[in-house]
Amino acid sequence: MANAENVAYWHAQHPASEGEEEERIVKRNRHWDALFIFVVVALFSFLAYKGATPSPESQRLQGGTQAVAPPEFDPHAKLPTQALLEQHMAPVRFEPEPGALPGNYTVEMEVFLDASGKVIGINKLQESQLAGFDEAIEAALRASKPFPRDTARVFRVSMYGHIGPKTPAPRRPRATTQV
Repeated sequence: MANAENVAYWHAQHPASEGEEEERIVKRNRHWDALFIFVVVALFSFLAYKGATPSPESQRLQGGTQAVAPPEFDPHAKLPTQALLEQHMAPVRFEPEPGALPGNYTVEMEVFLDASGKVIGINKLQESQLAGFDEAIEAALRASKPFPRDTARVFRVSMYGHIGPKTPAPRRPRATTQV
């Protein structure tokens, strides 16, 4: 606190400093504002980058795929069709274990493509609970040929497989001899 006489005396002694001080404070605030904006943009960019792989006849795995649009889907991009996935995806090399239980198995993955259509990332959304199946699907997706440029850069793929029940081998009748 200061009395009015002292303030008037100080202003008389330093007439230009009041304007200079305000200008200095404004400049300092501009620098902090720019730094704050830079940090926020960098943080959002980082978060977007982070956010933003034949068996015996009695136990043959049969399956298929389905592409689904993720929530942040670009409406102008095309989802890959079943035919396009089969055309570009490498063959799935999977042999169920001898003790694999019969049933339906599904794995869901989110696939990320670069601008040239090459698979650059895969995020497993749902596991199939079938040993080796998820890894075989991921490996086939990673080995895919580049997709067309108008294909969505991010899409979900559901791959499913079915293991039928084991059927016993047909028995041959025993040979009989007559005497």
